[in-house]
Amino acid sequence: MGMAWTRPARAFTLVELLVVVLVVGLLMGLLIMGLSSATRFARRASAEQTAAQMKLAVDTFQGEAGFLPPLVYDGAYMSAGDASLQPVRRIGGSDRVISDGPIYDADTVYPSARAGALAVATFTPGESRDFFRRPFGERAGAVPGVDSDNAWRDPRYSKFTLAYYLSGVLPASIDGVDGAGFVEPLADGRFKGVVEGAPARTRYPAFYDSEKASARLAADYFDALEVREHDINGSTTPPTDLRYLSPIVDRGDRAWRYYRWEPEATVEKVADLNLPPVLLDADQWDLVGSDAEIDVTVTAAAPDGRPELKSARYAVVGAGPDGLFGTEAIEDLAEALNKAVPASGSPQEIELRARALRDNIVQVGR
Repeated sequence: MGMAWTRPARAFTLVELLVVVLVVGLLMGLLIMGLSSATRFARRASAEQTAAQMKLAVDTFQGEAGFLPPLVYDGAYMSAGDASLQPVRRIGGSDRVISDGPIYDADTVYPSARAGALAVATFTPGESRDFFRRPFGERAGAVPGVDSDNAWRDPRYSKFTLAYYLSGVLPASIDGVDGAGFVEPLADGRFKGVVEGAPARTRYPAFYDSEKASARLAADYFDALEVREHDINGSTTPPTDLRYLSPIVDRGDRAWRYYRWEPEATVEKVADLNLPPVLLDADQWDLVGSDAEIDVTVTAAAPDGRPELKSARYAVVGAGPDGLFGTEAIEDLAEALNKAVPASGSPQEIELRARALRDNIVQVGR
């Protein structure tokens, strides 16, 4: 009896293999896109929760202390290099302009630490609100005579306020407590019990515990993007001493910002609100001229869709999942978003900035 004949197994054709590979690749692509979108959504939700916690901490601080957390001087970046907007420190009987940051200068770490004085953005004694009410003037966000060619710069923020006054990360020589917490704060940035002749009456716990939140403290912090944002002599070199420079950072290691401003006494138009540009979408501004001048008086800009901005005096702002605030130098924005560098004030610049600004995490309060 002969052997039964069996039909040989049919092999896949090349076309069938290509179709299978294509389908698998397509499914993998959809899976990766879905995971990426889910990760981005989760990060944003976490950041929004962090911002809400920080706002609650700011409001709690204000309720306890009777004033908003002082705007810690953020070095030459904050003043855009203008010495008239830099605070002075009394050293050896003479005033010395502070240029490098909140707790140290070029010669020695925080020579006024014995007096417990932080360099806060009061700038002019007795006229501390002038800096916060600084009108946009001809070019929004420009310091008169300094950096007037960039409408997006606004120095009224600090990377350190949230950590210093909500978490209390400063040493006892400054805030009266080693570790989290601090003694009673003063509106000028000092702390009772540390300044001479002012014994402490109250010890405050940390209003914001970064160890239990999705943000963390970063020691020895330096961000070259922020240096270029304010164009400080074109330098991206970090200071020689970064001790105590510990802001609260997000998952992308960019510091959360605390913005402070004051509206004009009489608010009749959008410009009177004196809002930092970071709070508004770039496509809501009318950019004119090669120097990107912002004309806020002819736009329907803004706060109409966000009524809380009409009474706001501070904001907690995070860079969002894309790691950009939208106020950075346009070259940095273009590189990060893999785009060609657009001309200043062009529709392409507006598009890039709007994309980054919309991604920001923002909480405002008064």
